[in-house]
Amino acid sequence: MSSLKELSGNTHWEQVMQLKRRKTLVVCEDCHKAIHE
Repeated sequence: MSSLKELSGNTHWEQVMQLKRRKTLVVCEDCHKAIHE
């Protein structure tokens, strides 16, 4: 992903990234695993 415009916003974490205008989010280990499942 080179820009936030490429995100579809279908998942909760994509929506959070768009709201915060950040491509990187700091999450705990459990949340990280959930995102990549």
